[in-house]
Amino acid sequence: MRGRTDNLAWVDEFIANVRPYVRVRAEDNLLIRMPNVAHKLNDQGVRVLGFLLDGGVISELLERVGGAKVTDEPRGNRPADGEDRTRDIALFLWEVRRCLEGTLREDNHSCAVEVGPLPVNFTSLPVLSEVAVTSRCNLSCVFCYAGCSCLGRPGGDKGSQGDRSREEPVSPFSRMPSRGTSHPVSFREAGRRRATRNLLIEEANGGASSGDMSAADIKEVLRRIRHDAGVPSVSFTGGEPTLRDDLCELIACARELDFRVNLITNGTRVNRRYARKLAKAGLHSAQVSLEGTSAATHDAITRVKGSFGRSLAGVGHLKAAGIRVHTNTTLNVRNLGDAPLFPRFIKRQLGLERFSMNMIIPAGTASVTDSLLLRYSEIGPVLEEVIAAAEAADAEFMWYSPTPLCIFNPITHGLGNKGCSACDGLLSVDARGDVLPCSSFDEPVGNLLADDFSAIWESGRARDLRLKSLAHQGCHDCDNFAACHGACPLYWERFGFGELVS
Repeated sequence: MRGRTDNLAWVDEFIANVRPYVRVRAEDNLLIRMPNVAHKLNDQGVRVLGFLLDGGVISELLERVGGAKVTDEPRGNRPADGEDRTRDIALFLWEVRRCLEGTLREDNHSCAVEVGPLPVNFTSLPVLSEVAVTSRCNLSCVFCYAGCSCLGRPGGDKGSQGDRSREEPVSPFSRMPSRGTSHPVSFREAGRRRATRNLLIEEANGGASSGDMSAADIKEVLRRIRHDAGVPSVSFTGGEPTLRDDLCELIACARELDFRVNLITNGTRVNRRYARKLAKAGLHSAQVSLEGTSAATHDAITRVKGSFGRSLAGVGHLKAAGIRVHTNTTLNVRNLGDAPLFPRFIKRQLGLERFSMNMIIPAGTASVTDSLLLRYSEIGPVLEEVIAAAEAADAEFMWYSPTPLCIFNPITHGLGNKGCSACDGLLSVDARGDVLPCSSFDEPVGNLLADDFSAIWESGRARDLRLKSLAHQGCHDCDNFAACHGACPLYWERFGFGELVS
């Protein structure tokens, strides 16, 4: 331990290496490892890390420690002297390093770390954000959370980016805001209403979707997310974001605002030239939707023949352009058999190190059909197979969906805690500027172009969602409630609480 606290020559290089990936937020004392990992700091930790991440060097920090106090808090029953403060800071930085490197565990931490369950709402601001830049899509996925099924021929390597004349809407489903609804309605009924309203609008516009934000609107939304909400990362999503001609311009704007920028795409329109344009604009990473390990499975889900090959090509082009890329799969009845095959597939066929999965949500297109939906009680064995396959393939598996810990515990399986982030850790903005609890939860709590962020975030509905008011009362009384939040309210609205009470 002494060597760790006496020799701090490593600190400046370490801080330089992690600076692009972490932020300290003083408003709620968070260390955020972008995009979505948050650790709580005390006031002194915020000052120390904030100073170093803002460009300070360790020698200057130690000089300050030797003079003025770094903190006004007593150590024990007496003020800490300079040597003690230096040792405390050194130990703190060592543990921060281990935390970010992934070697800090509950059973091997020092006195610089307190381990315990964080309370519900331990953050006062969102940790990550997503902005749907369009409600249009060139695929027609059977489970689309946004209800997007405006189908066109994917451009692939031969397609022209933004060639909107080639898009042929074939389905009424698309996201529509439900602002003005004074009382929440069934989420399933909201999906049906959204589909009907959107069909009428599309018919009135000759079959074209309308209502997407302009570039100026999106830039204003980005500014408010960064400065008013204090969120350091953003994902551009949709719909299919590459359908916008100005996507690279929006990425460049986000970079100017000091965002870490991610793209959520199906990859079918990404050719070599376009991938290079995305990289030049400043895109950090991309998540490419891949719904099967074969064309038969993937294309049946996207309902576009050839989309599997174009998505794989898009992954390759993004990777070749130097963009960090991984695949994401929405598990549903049709691709459940492929789930354990993904780790080996992404390693051997795509040369990737990481992949993610989530569980189908009964929302959007999936809200009007039962044949694709999975139950919490059946997802555990599937995930155990995926975990084993990922370990065998030496691939990193990221699981996104919340599950009740009493049914499947992701923490004990090494996947981390997954709670409901609705109006909590997530700031989700749809293609019209409406703030949604999450991208699948079509009940806006405000509009970021029309309302102040603080008014939206502190509204009664947003507060209720953060308090997990839709969770089962038994979950609120459970010792594990702070970890799983009672799982997904959209799921319980569809299926009822039978799995919990049984």
